[in-house]
Amino acid sequence: MKKKRVSLIVVIFLSAIIVYFNFSFLPINALSWDVFGYYLYLPATFIYHDLGLKDVSIIHEIIEKYNNTTTF
Repeated sequence: MKKKRVSLIVVIFLSAIIVYFNFSFLPINALSWDVFGYYLYLPATFIYHDLGLKDVSIIHEIIEKYNNTTTF
């Protein structure tokens, strides 16, 4: 019976630590590096109506505004 109680306390303690660290250190730039390229077609299509990315200045504006990547 005592082993079950100790195990439960350890599991609760470790769970609390995991939850704390997951919410304490949230990512600053969720859309950075590869993710920026993965979802680039969405604003290009629905906001700028330029799926072919003929106007590259759109990309530079997004990078400048959100500072999500250092290179394109």
